[in-house]
Amino acid sequence: MAKTSWLVGGLVAVSLAMAGVGYWQHTKPQRLYQKYLNTTQLNTFQSRALEIVELDATEERWRQASDAFHHKAYAQAAGLFESILATDADHLQANVGLGLAYLAEAQYEAAQMPLQRAYAQQSTLEYLDAAWGLALLALHDGDVAKARQLLAQINALGGAYQVQAREVLAEL
Repeated sequence: MAKTSWLVGGLVAVSLAMAGVGYWQHTKPQRLYQKYLNTTQLNTFQSRALEIVELDATEERWRQASDAFHHKAYAQAAGLFESILATDADHLQANVGLGLAYLAEAQYEAAQMPLQRAYAQQSTLEYLDAAWGLALLALHDGDVAKARQLLAQINALGGAYQVQAREVLAEL
C-alpha cells in the first residue's frame, strides 16, 4: 500500500510539473506581448506627421489621427484613420495607424487586416511598423513561429524596433 501511494504521489507531482511547464510556455508569448505593447515605440511612427509642412485634406486628417494616437485617444485615432482609408484604401500610414490603434484597444481581429495591408506594401518605415504590430499580434495569439519570423525580419532591417525585436527573440 505504501508503494502504491508513493507511486501515485509521484505521478501526480510529475503531472503537475508538466502542466506547469505547458502553462509557462503558453503564457510566455502573451506576457511578452503585454510587456512590449506598452513600450513607447508604438508611438514612433507619429513623429513623421510633424515632417509634413503643407497639408491637403487627407494629410490634415492623418496629422489629426496621429496626434490622437500619440495622446492615446485610440478610438478617435481609429475613426480618423478609417476616414482616410474610405477615400484611399492603400494609404500606407493610415493602415499602420489603424492597425496599431486597434491593437492598443485590444481589437485584435480588426488590427490584422490593416497591418497585413501595410506589411504587404513593404515600404521601409511603415513596413517595420506593420511588422512590429503583426509580431505583437502573433505573440498575443501564441503563434511563436510567426512572431520569430517577423522579429527576425525587423532585427535584420534595423530601425526603431530592432532593440525590442532582439529582446523578444532572446526571451522566446
